[in-house]
Parts: sequence; C-alpha cells; structure tokens
Amino acid sequence: MTDRVVEFLVSDVGVTMSVIPPLPFLPDGVRVTPSALELYGGTKRLSFPADPALISAVEEVGGLLLLEHGTDEDAPPRELELQLL
Repeated sequence: MTDRVVEFLVSDVGVTMSVIPPLPFLPDGVRVTPSALELYGGTKRLSFPADPALISAVEEVGGLLLLEHGTDEDAPPRELELQLL
C-alpha cells in the first residue's frame, strides 16, 4: 500500500489541500461530514479526517484548491479547484 501525505493550509484566500502521491481518480468535488472531508469523483471517494475548524473553513469558502504532487520532482503539481457539494 502506498503511503499518502496530506497537508492542509487555511489562509485568507481559502483552503489548499496538498497530496502526494496523486489520488487514484480525478475528483469532481468535496463533501463534508462532521469529522472528515471527502473527495469524490463518479462512484469513487476518499475520506480525510478533519477537525471542526478545517471543516468550517471549507464550508465558508465553498470548496478548496487541491494540489496533487507526482513522484517526478521536476513536474509541477496538478491544480484542481473543487467545489463543495
């Protein structure tokens, strides 16, 4: 199993989620639960534990910016703006 590193940054401009390696599917959006953020695409989804402050920040701005970093250090990350469902 591949270890996934996930970091969140909350700033005045919004919420950024940075992941390495890239997700196994192309996400369409983000959902919130009382204790997690779920990225979904079609019938697939991944859940990431989140504290109430992070969930509140995602709800306030209506989504997040996802940065997916590949294993090639010279390649730029893929950027996706995900809207809250």
